[in-house]
Amino acid sequence: MNSKILTAFSLFIVSSSILLAQQEIPWFGGGDNTYIPNRDNSPILEMSLKNESDEIIPEEILEDFPLSIKAESDIFSEEAPIGMGNSFEYFDQPQWLEPNAKALWFINDIDNDKSYMATYSPDLAVNQIIINPTNPAENCSITCYGSRKMKYVKSDGRMGISNAKANAIAKFRVKDITPPTCGFSISVVNGENGSCWPTEEPLDKPDYTKTAQLHFSGYLFTNSDSERTGNIYNLGEEMIISNEDGVLNIHKDNIIKVKIIQNDNYKLDPESIVFGICGGAGGVSSAISQLNTEEIDLSEIEFPENPYLFLEAKDNEGNLQKLFLPIIIQE
Repeated sequence: MNSKILTAFSLFIVSSSILLAQQEIPWFGGGDNTYIPNRDNSPILEMSLKNESDEIIPEEILEDFPLSIKAESDIFSEEAPIGMGNSFEYFDQPQWLEPNAKALWFINDIDNDKSYMATYSPDLAVNQIIINPTNPAENCSITCYGSRKMKYVKSDGRMGISNAKANAIAKFRVKDITPPTCGFSISVVNGENGSCWPTEEPLDKPDYTKTAQLHFSGYLFTNSDSERTGNIYNLGEEMIISNEDGVLNIHKDNIIKVKIIQNDNYKLDPESIVFGICGGAGGVSSAISQLNTEEIDLSEIEFPENPYLFLEAKDNEGNLQKLFLPIIIQE
């Protein structure tokens, strides 16, 4: 069997591949039509797409988790099936004229009506593909088109030549499993300012537990205009910055202004954002300041031990981020 395979691009990063081409398919219509124009009255064979467990492709797959897909069809078989035919002509005694079928795979962004031609990898058979959906998507699909030259005996006994064809489509959504990566932009009234925010690190890790690296900039955190990186933390509900990594060191009589740096890998839910100052890493349940107030007068707050500036945010999938920045209050 041919040892080449198509591997995906755009919405997906695929193993051992580089982009070859991007093509709009005029008859594809955004991924909702699997009809191949049959201008030469060639035989159309059935095709189905399945995963490595021989099951149909699920309607929902997970972001960042590779998925192996194979196309099943007689067009890939060693011998041409006997009695292939369609409504135009009966194909008797068919034989393949090519040792292997050709296959084209396309990743389809249906919402944006775009199709991206996949690329070749030498590691898999022609009827297989491995996709790694690194970006969430609500409405997308993968399509395989197969063709193979054949000969057959016509009804009058003469030999005919045609191209057998097959195609299939699998539609799915890519579920977002990465929490938001929001951060703080802080300024002291008549004083210094600084920012603190996380970025996913490493990107696209195939794991439910995502990790992120902290970044700090501004005089509040770096004593300069430069930016520095901090440690890597689990991205999610318990992102508690250590005092050694970064701390908000301010006087108890200061007024600070806090803005949230909104960021997510797909679709953030802005209405879910909550921020303020809390005692311990308790978040909303132990808040000691008014919530979602951009200007906070520290002189009005009775500070307990281990106060934190915190934020909570969700994306549209419900993935939750909690970030806690330790505060040291100067008397």
